[in-house]
Amino acid sequence: MAKRGMLIVLSGPSGVGKGTVRKEIFSQPGNKFHYSVSMTTREMRPGEVNGKDYYFVSKEEFEQEIAAGQMLVFIAIVGGVVLVSGISWKIIVPLYGIVI
Repeated sequence: MAKRGMLIVLSGPSGVGKGTVRKEIFSQPGNKFHYSVSMTTREMRPGEVNGKDYYFVSKEEFEQEIAAGQMLVFIAIVGGVVLVSGISWKIIVPLYGIVI
């Protein structure tokens, strides 16, 4: 039988502390979690690293992922500028264990 994992989603508004919670979980001895990096179409902020903080892609690339049925979950935030982020099956499926 294939090994099954567990997906845990930390969700909340910007600045609520998702990153702080994640850092605390990953700092624990014996940690067996894996971190899934989301995709976003927003601009990279100072200090962010492509592939570590987010996968920064064009809106067209993101829409292609959606059209191909590759996005596990995604959201579009509209407020003058469209920002989208999501988790791709291509990122999640290769990982085993517990994914945050």
